[in-house]
Amino acid sequence: RQQAEQILVLEQEKAERQHQQALAQFWETANAFLGELQMQRDALQQQAMVAVEELLSLALRQLLDETPLAERARALVRNLAASQLNEAVATLSVHPDMAEPVAEWLAESRFAEHWQLKRDATLAPENLRLSDANGAFDIDWTTLRNGLAGDEPSA
Repeated sequence: RQQAEQILVLEQEKAERQHQQALAQFWETANAFLGELQMQRDALQQQAMVAVEELLSLALRQLLDETPLAERARALVRNLAASQLNEAVATLSVHPDMAEPVAEWLAESRFAEHWQLKRDATLAPENLRLSDANGAFDIDWTTLRNGLAGDEPSA
């Protein structure tokens, strides 16, 4: 009887070890499977992000291609002006030869409190560069005046 109990205890221990081994093997297989699924998910997410960025870039490029330069300039200027805090200022860089007429125009414009004039000899005489912390936009003097003429209050 004692021998039978010992055999029973040994068999129960053996069964428990086999159960633990099977459970460990199951979790090892499951973790490998789930790890592979996670890698596939990450790859799909990366592919989706690339596709979304390409689509957004294409849409913006098409929109910009279809929008006249004057309208783009007005939109940029409105955006810059609207996003400026009182103490935040955009810089309007001009060639030194153009500084006086641009300064006169700027002083009479609604942008006077938002834009600082800066002389920049590296720019061509008719070119201007409007810049702030978010980037820069190059435009020629005539296009800027003509593009903003419709938005300026008449004197």
